Amino acid sequence: MWRATAAPGNVAAYSAYFRRHVEPALSQLEGFRGAEILTRHTDVLVEIVVQTRWTSLDAVTAFAGPNLDAAVVEPEAIALLIEHDPFVRHFTVAHAS
Repeated sequence: MWRATAAPGNVAAYSAYFRRHVEPALSQLEGFRGAEILTRHTDVLVEIVVQTRWTSLDAVTAFAGPNLDAAVVEPEAIALLIEHDPFVRHFTVAHAS
């Protein structure tokens, strides 16, 4: 899970960038199982949370490298954001329906 904020006018552009560039690249990686972009509008900004699903932390390491907590964010995406977390958080699914 990774978090950022954007101006309301840049949310669609970020989502489009993710769909056109990030998701196709991730889809080529063994162990990638999907992604969601969640948004929450506040008074001024939009909070963006990106969740990706992987089969294992080994699959994440193949993508992100040995520092699993460091966010991998391309400059094109950063240009659309006001701020972004430099780290990601990893969770293990304890239950899904």
